[in-house]
Amino acid sequence: MSRSRGDFYDCLTARQDALFELTDALLCTDGPVRTLVDPALAPEHRRGHGALYGSLNKGRLNVDRLRRTLAGLPLPRAADGRLVLAVDVSPWLRPDGADQRGAGSFWIVNWFAVPPRIRGDHPRDEAVQARYLGELIDQYDAERVHGCFVFTFAMPDFPCHEDPRLDLDKAGFGIVAVTGDGACRPKEAFHEVARRYGDTAVEE
Repeated sequence: MSRSRGDFYDCLTARQDALFELTDALLCTDGPVRTLVDPALAPEHRRGHGALYGSLNKGRLNVDRLRRTLAGLPLPRAADGRLVLAVDVSPWLRPDGADQRGAGSFWIVNWFAVPPRIRGDHPRDEAVQARYLGELIDQYDAERVHGCFVFTFAMPDFPCHEDPRLDLDKAGFGIVAVTGDGACRPKEAFHEVARRYGDTAVEE
C-alpha cells in the first residue's frame, strides 16, 4: 500500500502535496462529497481552503504515467490461480443508469432544494439494477475472478419515498431500500445477489 501511494504521488506533477492530501480526504470522507467544503473539513485535509482551491486550479496529474503505474501492478492470485480482485459493483435503478451513467447517479438530485428532490422525470426501475448487477457477477465468474464487492447494501441518506420527486433511492446504489423512518425493504437487486450466493452463505 505504501508503495502504491508513493507511485501515485510521483504521478502528480504540480501541487503534489496539496493534491495528494485532497485525494486522501476524498477517499476518507464519509458519504458522498457534494461540495468542496466536505473534503476541506475531513481530518485528512490539514491545509486551508486556499490550498484546496489552489490544488484544483494549478495541480497537475500525469495521466499516462498513472496508467503505466496501474498496469504494472502485480495481480494477486488465489491458490487455484484465479485472480483476487476487489471489484466495485455499483448499479443504480434507472433505465438510463447502470452501464450508461455509472457513478453519475447523484447528478439527478437537486441537493439545494428543501427537501432535496429528483430533477426531471426519472422512472423507478428496479429490474434494470438487478439485471445489470447479475450480468456483472456472471462476467466476473466467467473470467474466474475470485470474488467481487457489491456496493452497497443500503443508503439511508437516499431514502425511498412514494412521491417520485422525493424518491432519492432512485439515485442510490443500495440493494435495500430505506424509507425516511428507517424501515428497510429488499429490492430486486438484493434477491439477484441472494439467488447466486444464498447457498454459499448457508454452507459457510
